[in-house]
Amino acid sequence: MMSGQVGSNMNLDGELRKIKDQFATWKKDYKSRLKETKVNLQKVGEEKCRKRWRGKKSSK
Repeated sequence: MMSGQVGSNMNLDGELRKIKDQFATWKKDYKSRLKETKVNLQKVGEEKCRKRWRGKKSSK
């Protein structure tokens, strides 16, 4: 029984490492997508500000 328990523990350790690696990969991907989204939102915000400013200036 001891050898069976050791084998199952080794399998669990391997699964845990695998899950940790998957999480690390997901976290990196999420971080890069979040950064890209923030940049895109800033660009959209800047475009709206420019349009409003131009509109106000031309309406006077």
